Amino acid sequence: MSALAAIPELAVGDHLCCLYRTEQEHQNILVPFIRDAVDQGDKVLYVVDVRTAETILAALQGQGIDTEGLLAAEQLVITGSRQTYLRHGRFDPDAMLDMLEAETQIAVSQGFRALRVTGEMSWALRGLPGSERLMEYEGKLNQFFPNNNAIGLCQYDMRSFEPEVLLDVLATHPIAIVRNKSYDNMYYVPPEEFLGDGNKAGAELERRLKTLEDRRK
Repeated sequence: MSALAAIPELAVGDHLCCLYRTEQEHQNILVPFIRDAVDQGDKVLYVVDVRTAETILAALQGQGIDTEGLLAAEQLVITGSRQTYLRHGRFDPDAMLDMLEAETQIAVSQGFRALRVTGEMSWALRGLPGSERLMEYEGKLNQFFPNNNAIGLCQYDMRSFEPEVLLDVLATHPIAIVRNKSYDNMYYVPPEEFLGDGNKAGAELERRLKTLEDRRK
């Protein structure tokens, strides 16, 4: 069963993370995500980092996806982290959001239902300027996606990221795919709380108490 089999249909505005440990798990997430984009008439912007465009295309072709047709129709665009997340030599969450908004508008003007953006987040492990703002960016994406014709899938290799980072990844994604199983993420924290300057511990305590009460009911 594919990783996205438990999600009948992704909605415009969804923000997902995928946590995986093997290349097979990665493919089991990637291929259904892109196949579903083709079925729904969405454009896909794939940002590679540790992999190459050739690796991604080979994985898709191996599952019967017409990559040549998708590339020719500009329904699939593969670019790199240095042209997107790090295009100014540093990571700026707001500049990246501006780029995503512009790319979404382009996709819609081309006749696509929405833009699906998926990126390998391994670039953040190199200590480059601004990479410490990664979770700020993830939090702000939860304000971006619901207000734009876009869907996001952020890719995190559990072999590379520290558990402390992955805890924040879970806190910033309403839908989580973990090793090929999808979940409506009970650990998600809305952006107004995650990004706020208030009492995060107090807000988290209230959230957990509410979860206990909901589970009791």
